[in-house]
Amino acid sequence: MTEQLQTFFDQLSVVRSSKSNCRLIRDIVPIEEWIVSPYYLGQEAEALYPFWRDVSIEFERGGYNELILTGSIGGGKSYEAVIIIFRQLYILSCYVNFPVKFNLSPSSQIILMYMSLSMKVANASGYGKLRRMIDGSPYFQEFFPRKLDIDSELRFPNNISAFAGSDMGHFTGQDLFAIVLDEQNFLRAAGGDVGKMEKATNLYRESTNRRKSRFGNEGIAVIVSSSDTETAFTEDRIKKSQDDPNVLVKRVTAYKINPQRYSDKFFYVFRGTDTHDPFVLNEENRQKLDNFYTGMDYISSPNDFYVPPEALKQFFETPPVDFYKSFEIDVIGSLKEVCGVAVKKYGKLFGSMEKYNKCVNPERAHPFTMEEITLSTDDDKKLSDFFLPELLVPEKNARYGIHIDQSITTDATGIGMAHSVIKNSKLVKVKQDFLLRIIPPVKPAEIDIDKVTDFIIWLRDVMKFQIKLVTYDQYASRQSLQRLRKKLFNAELLSVDRNDEPGVLLSKLIKNEQYDVYEYLPFKEELFDVDRDVGKKKIDHPVGGSKDVFDGAQGSVWNAINLYDGLADELDVETIKLMSNSMFEEMSEDSDWFLKSMGVTEGARKKAIMDPEMAKILDRMTKIQQ
Repeated sequence: MTEQLQTFFDQLSVVRSSKSNCRLIRDIVPIEEWIVSPYYLGQEAEALYPFWRDVSIEFERGGYNELILTGSIGGGKSYEAVIIIFRQLYILSCYVNFPVKFNLSPSSQIILMYMSLSMKVANASGYGKLRRMIDGSPYFQEFFPRKLDIDSELRFPNNISAFAGSDMGHFTGQDLFAIVLDEQNFLRAAGGDVGKMEKATNLYRESTNRRKSRFGNEGIAVIVSSSDTETAFTEDRIKKSQDDPNVLVKRVTAYKINPQRYSDKFFYVFRGTDTHDPFVLNEENRQKLDNFYTGMDYISSPNDFYVPPEALKQFFETPPVDFYKSFEIDVIGSLKEVCGVAVKKYGKLFGSMEKYNKCVNPERAHPFTMEEITLSTDDDKKLSDFFLPELLVPEKNARYGIHIDQSITTDATGIGMAHSVIKNSKLVKVKQDFLLRIIPPVKPAEIDIDKVTDFIIWLRDVMKFQIKLVTYDQYASRQSLQRLRKKLFNAELLSVDRNDEPGVLLSKLIKNEQYDVYEYLPFKEELFDVDRDVGKKKIDHPVGGSKDVFDGAQGSVWNAINLYDGLADELDVETIKLMSNSMFEEMSEDSDWFLKSMGVTEGARKKAIMDPEMAKILDRMTKIQQ
């Protein structure tokens, strides 16, 4: 080969190599200039709040690769997620052979994904917004136009695509560069279906691992949540991000994002702690701060509201006076929706630590030698061997109810026993005599069902507890029910999974301070963790949670109440009396419907009409509706 021919092939090799190299074909405009330019953002340049401009700049200049947005509703979090993805598309448009930068094939398809249950949902949320922003950008029309003959996917030059989906198969064999999980929209579109949400979070984890394996720290991920839909997944991500320099977390508040829309006057709201409930700081609630501070200043201007001492302000939110009425009616809901503070998660059955603590009896203790016990088919240990009779003795004339949430090999078994304390034919309280979690042994051994039944028989025949009703959930209960009935027990099925009445009853008792229980951590954790679906009238544990001890509690309390005719109705009448009049002022439907929605029994509604005190409240409600 001649020297001239060799030179020709060497030059051709350089040309071919340069064509397959990753290189910029136009300069990337700095984020500070890009974020305010109509040429790049179209009309969105003027619509974007300064707060979100600053977040976009902070995210890029700080070198972050994951953004978590949570807080109050209506703050523009989903919109900001779209802006972040839009910026990434712009950056990719400035390159050719971008995959080569990461030692990937030049023909690799670069994917940006907006997670959604369906294309219909996607078009109505962030994905549809992204498509409209692209179509409204002069820059994209000139330099990086998408294919207009397809809307199910945003397809660009250089093998770059953006689409919506909820299936890992959507990008199998492709390279995921960016992903958005809009948790608040996803969960609502799923109708609260925890299974679908769990699938989405698993997909997010898997895709994040794939993104980091392909692009290192240059790919991005965005989670959008809110205080009323924040799941354990997002909470965990936020917790882990505290020591991760690559993750930016922003808790946003709508009135701080766009303060011009609201009054410059504000008031103070106590966020609450593990032992004290939230409240608006006003004359009525002023005394609630005595546990923290005895000297309270009052300032008549500029806001005409109480002001906490400087040292306590860290426990308070300061919403504009525009929301004062909303906070008076529902302080917990308003803290979530207005301030973005997750005090009590949306859908939880119970959330008042203050009320719970008032029901815990410090003079009582767990009447077993261990907090959790294993009853195995492989040994001779009996449940009575663990019982401490000196801590629990039968009470005169008490009628005891027991409920067992039975399991065998995987879940734990929960047992509860309770009785009603009656005075002058009225309920004083329900006493939770004991609660116990029985954990399964190492396989192949199983929880010994007979040992549980033997213990119930022993409590009646040896310890002399007047056990008037024993109930089991459906699972693995037939044999136990047969044995107990042969021993002349009143033994029945009670499914606490099919309706929420037993759980709602237990919640009412605690709120009315008519529940007496010793401190038992497994019950406490489950009480504050279980979810209530009001529409389906069901109570269930969240993903990864449990409710076996809670089931033992709610079932045994239900039995203790229903051993006395009319007690449930009497309890509901007392509950109605405790309702604030401000609740009724918000009603637009008839009073009977409202009482039904609160879980009030038909007997209690009829009885309430005959009660002079209740008659005044119902009369007030009627006048309001007219």
